[in-house]
Amino acid sequence: MRPHIFYTDRCVGGKENVTDLSTEKASKEKGPRVQSQNGDRKRQKGACPPPCKGSRPSDRIVIVKNTVSLNQNTLFRRLYYRGKPQYSPILLLHSMPNGLSYNRFGITVSKKLGKAVRRNKVRRRIYEAFRRYEPSLKAGFDIVIVAKVAASDADFNSYCRVIGGMLRKANLYL
Repeated sequence: MRPHIFYTDRCVGGKENVTDLSTEKASKEKGPRVQSQNGDRKRQKGACPPPCKGSRPSDRIVIVKNTVSLNQNTLFRRLYYRGKPQYSPILLLHSMPNGLSYNRFGITVSKKLGKAVRRNKVRRRIYEAFRRYEPSLKAGFDIVIVAKVAASDADFNSYCRVIGGMLRKANLYL
């Protein structure tokens, strides 16, 4: 037999409210324990919540189709030593054919650029600039972009201009 558990609550007037929280007095009701006023209404199929304030319109979203993330250290090292480099004042691009039907893309940002917030900002800008050029790239390449120290002070338009120029020099356009 389990002991009864009591919860005592003192009110302002000095009186005590005693509630029995025993596990033996479980309710035998079916269904959810807590119901809202409207019952269990579910969202209708196909209904989407309204877009967040300040979100981008869906017609400008570009999905990266032919590119997957390059995340193995051996692949990065192979690109650094065997890949064809393209230089710019803020970025360095290494590219090499991979023999697959899709591209693999990686970003390297050194701790020399600053703390994590600044490095992540540079990484996001590089990825977004690359994503704009991705639909017009040839398939079957490994691409790594390395950020230089000057990349932390550059604006987004310079990222787009530099990445587009390096991709063109590397002959990666269709």
